[in-house]
Amino acid sequence: MSIVVDPRANTGQGTSGTGNSSTSGSPWIFPNNPTAKTGNYTITALDGTIKIDANAAQRTVNLPDAATFYANGMGQVFVIKKVDASANTVVIQAANNQMIDGFNTVVINQQWDGIMLQSFGTGWDILSTI
Repeated sequence: MSIVVDPRANTGQGTSGTGNSSTSGSPWIFPNNPTAKTGNYTITALDGTIKIDANAAQRTVNLPDAATFYANGMGQVFVIKKVDASANTVVIQAANNQMIDGFNTVVINQQWDGIMLQSFGTGWDILSTI
């Protein structure tokens, strides 16, 4: 089962807040140096914002095990954004039979659309569509 991201159907979304002062290399960091990925990609602890270019073909972004990115009541946040105008989709896949707000996958199909996810230890919450 999949969910398709369509932020154009929602209004008034967005978040603000202060940054995390964690040290470099910590999984609780939210890096501010996103680079476009042009192939399938597995998210790592050094990611924060992941820009996906699906111009050549559909791309899959694999989420890591949610438990790895959750500790002491805090879960890591990732933003995944589609940067190309092609008809190809970006499919976000949870690991280890985990769910993303009750879905196995999330699909982004429009340029500049994206999704903000946070680990809750046994799966992923959708915090916002962008």
